[in-house]
Amino acid sequence: MSGSVHSRKYTVLIWPAKPLHNLISLKPELTILTFLQSQLFIKLEIKFGLEARWGGVTEYDLSRQKITKQFIRREGDSTSISHNEVYFLKRDSKKGVWVGTGNGLNYFDLATHTFRHIKFKKELPHDRRFFAIYTKSKNELWLGTEDGLIKYNPINGKYRIFNMNDGLPDNKISSIIAEKNGMLWLGTDNGLSRFDPVKGSFSNFDHSDGLLNSEYIPGVSFMDENGICYFGGKLGLDYFNPDDISVSNYQPPIVLTDFQLLNKSILPNQKSILGKTINNTNHISIPYSYYVFSFEFAALDYAKPEKIKYAYKLEDVDKEWFYTSSNRKFATYSNVQGGTYTFKVKATNGDGIWSRKIKEIKVTIIPPFWETLWFRVLSVLFVGSLILLIFRLRLNAVKKRNKVLKEVNDKLSIEIKQRIKAEKEKELMQEQLIQNHKMEAVGVLAGGIAHDFNNLLTAILGNIELSQMYIDAKNEASKMLESAKKAVLRARGLTQQLLTFSKGGEPIKATASLEEVVRESADFVLTGTNVNIQFKADENLWLVDIDKGQISQVVQNLVINAKEALSKGGTISIEMSNIVNGSLHTLPITGKNYVLLKIKDTGEGIKDEDLKNIFNPYFTTKKTGNGLGLAVSYSVISKHDGHITVESNPGKGTMFNVYLPAAEKQDTPHVNHDIYHGRGQGRILVMDDEESIRTILNTMLTKLGYDVQESCNADEVVSIYKEAMDAANPFDLVIMDLTIPGGTGGKEAVKLLLDIDPAVTAYVSSGYSNDPVMANYKKFGFKGVIKKPFTLKDMKKLLNTAIPTK
Repeated sequence: MSGSVHSRKYTVLIWPAKPLHNLISLKPELTILTFLQSQLFIKLEIKFGLEARWGGVTEYDLSRQKITKQFIRREGDSTSISHNEVYFLKRDSKKGVWVGTGNGLNYFDLATHTFRHIKFKKELPHDRRFFAIYTKSKNELWLGTEDGLIKYNPINGKYRIFNMNDGLPDNKISSIIAEKNGMLWLGTDNGLSRFDPVKGSFSNFDHSDGLLNSEYIPGVSFMDENGICYFGGKLGLDYFNPDDISVSNYQPPIVLTDFQLLNKSILPNQKSILGKTINNTNHISIPYSYYVFSFEFAALDYAKPEKIKYAYKLEDVDKEWFYTSSNRKFATYSNVQGGTYTFKVKATNGDGIWSRKIKEIKVTIIPPFWETLWFRVLSVLFVGSLILLIFRLRLNAVKKRNKVLKEVNDKLSIEIKQRIKAEKEKELMQEQLIQNHKMEAVGVLAGGIAHDFNNLLTAILGNIELSQMYIDAKNEASKMLESAKKAVLRARGLTQQLLTFSKGGEPIKATASLEEVVRESADFVLTGTNVNIQFKADENLWLVDIDKGQISQVVQNLVINAKEALSKGGTISIEMSNIVNGSLHTLPITGKNYVLLKIKDTGEGIKDEDLKNIFNPYFTTKKTGNGLGLAVSYSVISKHDGHITVESNPGKGTMFNVYLPAAEKQDTPHVNHDIYHGRGQGRILVMDDEESIRTILNTMLTKLGYDVQESCNADEVVSIYKEAMDAANPFDLVIMDLTIPGGTGGKEAVKLLLDIDPAVTAYVSSGYSNDPVMANYKKFGFKGVIKKPFTLKDMKKLLNTAIPTK
């Protein structure tokens, strides 16, 4: 509709009917119905909605007698009405209106002029027409729909649907009238129904009770001031006083009237499975060959037998009750498995009230012999006897075979014993290989993390030391910076542990005394504890080529484990001895001398099931700790071409054996420990892709008196260096980062510089402190190396060696 009011007149002829149960039909008379916009009115103020329902909702100003707004369905707009077919408008206690449409229930907000669509689940299979509404309270609405009666709580969204399975004569509820006592009268497409919300029961009325109609028009219902209910249907108007309506509470008994096997009725006799009538039988046994059986039943209510409804189920077969009418009073089952079941039937009386009486009969399906217990027992015994016979025959054949094999085994026993030792050694080597693969897997991730972490620590450590140069040592800030510096140095130790896992790396080795490293590391760990230590070493213990920092870390890890095993105090024994070439076959490199380090405690020991896992990363049996100590130790020793094993007896203690290759040259090289003093002089070229690293190096070297120039890539370094040589103002030192992501790193750049100047003094710097280039820098053309993160003291040592005093 758009801007105008249309009215139509209809002439309706109401036909009389014979009243029953005080239900009254309107007498024949000519009734004039006047159509106005969305409503039709008659003398009794019954509201009729016909084709006008298809126009949505119209806002009409009564004072101005003018349409002010039209609300219709707009595709894609979730705030518009869900359907233009409108059946009811019901104002709630708030500022809103409930709207029943041809496709769902809507709530119209009067303030915002928007519609909210109320969602229900899949129990409503049709187009979900909402025909009628009754508002009992703010949290209880009763809704008449095409799929039944809905009790809805708009506050929490919970609802319950009543349909024909619950006793309704039809699922379409076209109108609702509420009595003062709470009873609801429902107009349906199959008569009227009186619903008791407390009991959840329905009493149904139709033509036999005096009604004109069987189908009622949606929304055409009314209760006048005298309590008279009016329902408009397709054939006229039915009206009545609910107080005059009586409903029977009679509960009819239920009987079984017939029993059939294979669709043939069974009579009681001596040859039949029925000894007496089916209704007087409590238990019936049916052979499996009668795979189809049926029960027929009836409720003994002769007032209105055609209105009786039934429900039945066979327990353990049917999950729910099956509902049926008086036209189909039987239940049929087929192919039911062997077992005992209970068949149940219940019914309503003529007024649709469900009886509490239930008829029951036990049904036993006799299974075929191959499904019986005795047959299964005999089958098991037969199969068992057959297996026993086969076993005995096989046993005799095995005995004969064993006699022959014994002679062969006796000949092989000597050979097998000789191979046992070799197999054990091979197994140890395989375990070593597997462990190495595990370390390599962890190393791919650990190396990258440690490199990036070292770059960050370099920037942090450099800025801390430079900040201390500007602050008086007595200043409180200086003390805080010193604490921060110590924390960074501890973090540097953590990255060193990660680097022991990195793939392809090598320790930076130097010839050293293992005894000195072991004593210093063990004393450091056990100082101030209740644990004693006993040292024992060969008088002429061989020197070893080791990375002192890494081996010190291994010793500390093993001593810490031994100390924690001695929670009540005790003694740790440390022995070092020479292992002559060829005395052991389980060492990684044959034809080489080794030095053996034994660390033994008398603690509680390690369980056998834990021994095979103790070198795995993150495996630990302690309540605290990260499980990296022994994994780190294993990785370090492997990269020194060494070997580590463990022996343990629960309750007696644990011993770790560490084998390290002896040095080729048994003399300790002289190390210059002179430290740079004073200000330096010279030109230094720095290359690093990290701007923060370049800034720290520039500031440090400038503070020490050097002229510094920066670069972030190899091509620029080569160009700068060549220009300086051509200008007769060469650089005294070049410090280059080993790795430049996405570009040429120090390893390749030094080759380019050597082509220009074979005498170039180039030092390599990297967070990958165990990279092969770092360990063998001279092989790649470098004069020296400096690990990240470095301190100002480290830089002074480097300059003292790299740039002689001029």
